[in-house]
Amino acid sequence: MGYFYSNLERETEPNSLPNVEVWSARVGECVCGIMSPLFSAESEDCPECGLSRGLVPTGEEAFWFAFGFPGCLHDSDPEGPFDSEEEAITTAREE
Repeated sequence: MGYFYSNLERETEPNSLPNVEVWSARVGECVCGIMSPLFSAESEDCPECGLSRGLVPTGEEAFWFAFGFPGCLHDSDPEGPFDSEEEAITTAREE
């Protein structure tokens, strides 16, 4: 897991950086229906509806991706969950 190029043609450009991060995280689900990665061991606030501690761990692990450069904040919200790292990378490259 780590950073990848969304466009494989950019890999050979000497000044380009990978622009998609893929990682695995536990899945949190909210009553509003959103599924989001959990970054702590406890319930977290829902990024969609804002419900305090609305994201409840489901016990599942999944893969997520977000656009952004190494060492920088993401340029997009996390997308997922995906069953495998390959599925997350393929979806990111299609977008």
